[in-house]
Amino acid sequence: MMRKIKPEKFGDMAEMPMAEAKRYPNFYISTKHLPEAKKWEVGQTYHIALEIKQTGISMHKDKENKEEGNADFEITAIEVLPNEGPKKKYEKVMRYKEEM
Repeated sequence: MMRKIKPEKFGDMAEMPMAEAKRYPNFYISTKHLPEAKKWEVGQTYHIALEIKQTGISMHKDKENKEEGNADFEITAIEVLPNEGPKKKYEKVMRYKEEM
């Protein structure tokens, strides 16, 4: 089961038009390691599984004194999974599932 991800605000400066934009976690990978991506279309959704090894963690407290942090990983294996059903264009696809 996939864990839902909540988007974060893009910036803190109110005068910036992008301050209200939402962003999701992202990653990039060389087509050397995922050659299938060469034939994929931008805006389409694909399913992959990763085997990862945690190599580090950095924790701190945010403005509300809540603990948060970042974890570092090495990707040790990758698998392309079958896609489920027809795909839609980028504007209409949730690339990550949002928390309700």
